[in-house]
Amino acid sequence: MDVLAAVVEVLNAEGLEVYLIGARAMAFYGVVRETRGWDLMIDAPYTPQLRDRLTRRLRELGLDVRWSWWGFSVEGAHGFA
Repeated sequence: MDVLAAVVEVLNAEGLEVYLIGARAMAFYGVVRETRGWDLMIDAPYTPQLRDRLTRRLRELGLDVRWSWWGFSVEGAHGFA
């Protein structure tokens, strides 16, 4: 399973636009920085209801979802998204 594609698909199904930010986005501008993860931003404010829906849908796909003060991380069979 492509963890990143699964996460983006779930976010889009919730009607959220997803933006690539961080080191991988910088690579588009020629700034190369090593990173293991994908930093994504969505166009919606945080709510407990949104958190619960996203967590449920991602876990239904067999993904491990962990929330923190800064957002959430998702881990699948091949590591973090």
